[in-house]
Amino acid sequence: MNMMKLFRFDVMALGFNAVIPVFCLCVTMIYAVLTHHNEAYYLPAMEYIIPAAGVWWTICIFYNILEEEGSETLFTYPVSRFYYGAYRATVFYILYIIIVFISFHFIVQYADYKQLLAYFIQIAVQTFFMCGLGLLSMVLVRQIGWALFVIMGYCFTQILSRGSLVPLLNIYYFRGELPDDYSWDRKLLLTLIAGITWWAVAQAILQKSQRYA
Repeated sequence: MNMMKLFRFDVMALGFNAVIPVFCLCVTMIYAVLTHHNEAYYLPAMEYIIPAAGVWWTICIFYNILEEEGSETLFTYPVSRFYYGAYRATVFYILYIIIVFISFHFIVQYADYKQLLAYFIQIAVQTFFMCGLGLLSMVLVRQIGWALFVIMGYCFTQILSRGSLVPLLNIYYFRGELPDDYSWDRKLLLTLIAGITWWAVAQAILQKSQRYA
């Protein structure tokens, strides 16, 4: 089956849900303007909102496969489970990250372009972690509501505890200024490793699962 046709099917299946992440980016942009681009206010807001909004597509594209009644018929098509799982999630992750990168040029004010790239890489890795967690949650619970509950539960507990609840899995920097330059610190590396783990485990579960709906 043509991959482009499958992608168009996924986009149409999302319906109104397709605009939610873009709407969140617009809200972030408006907030940055309202705070007069005060880094102490809008940078933490971006860190909280953008990675969490990125997981929306990852979760919703699995509704017609894992939750909707009769979804097991999709697995009769000549399409691999890797496509249904990690591949589709990766396509939507990359699409979202491209939109985020473009929006950064309208939201973030920087003295050196390296600062924007450094902050973008941080947000991209955090979003990768969240998408992996969302993918794993959806594969395990098979309901959008509960998968979103897992994501929101993680976000709220980590933000409210300032990352002290589960330090090793805390992706937030809580910084009020742009990083001076790009660097792979311990937190970013752990976030990436954890994200890869979520994605790999989720795909492994999907590969072996015998129940689809």
